[in-house]
Amino acid sequence: MAVEPCCWMTYTSHRETQETLSILDSLELDTDKKTEEELYGKFKMEEAYQLGQLTMWQRVKPKIWMLFDEPYSSGGAKYESQIES
Repeated sequence: MAVEPCCWMTYTSHRETQETLSILDSLELDTDKKTEEELYGKFKMEEAYQLGQLTMWQRVKPKIWMLFDEPYSSGGAKYESQIES
């Protein structure tokens, strides 16, 4: 394939973009919204959650964590990520 010198940068940029997109498509991204049980499990609190024995801090901690670590998990998280930017 012959590409004119004037178009070489555009062609190269497009090719690199296509390669990057194919890599991103192949990644398994965890974009599903977590259930409360999965969220508390991340902090090793699933048993206390199931038994209803969480303290106030144990209930709030995972939700605060999601605000900062998963910026698209809720409306508040989206708002916070915009302020942070």
